[in-house]
Amino acid sequence: MNRTWFLLVVGMGALGCSAGEPPQDTSEPVADIREVTSESGMHLVSYAPLPDPIPPVDLFSLEFQIVNSTTGLPADAATVTGLEVSMPEHNHGMNVEPVVNDLGGGAWEASPLKFHMTGLWTMLLEFETEEGADQALFEVICCESPG
Repeated sequence: MNRTWFLLVVGMGALGCSAGEPPQDTSEPVADIREVTSESGMHLVSYAPLPDPIPPVDLFSLEFQIVNSTTGLPADAATVTGLEVSMPEHNHGMNVEPVVNDLGGGAWEASPLKFHMTGLWTMLLEFETEEGADQALFEVICCESPG
């Protein structure tokens, strides 16, 4: 019985198992995911902030790009119908109301935006295409407070 216990402990050590140590998270940090697949799976939606990185407690803009996930071509006929930006853990939105403008070629600019608190923010971009209504959800951890 002691030999079995010894082999089990040695085997776990050889495999790198260690009691009390949580597994390492190798997934990409939420703050760095700037491209997502839309809810329907038919579109890839990305954003680029201006300035980059997003400044804490200051105004910024976002440029969204909507492309067909199969062809990679811009969704020229897309129409953005809404942008909801909120802080779900605090149950509130931003202190500013962004305006979304069509730049053409599947690109849209939203401005002004302002993350007035540090923490997790969500951005839900709603749009219509020839295939129907769709949406893309981004989670952004923002930003280091000035100090």
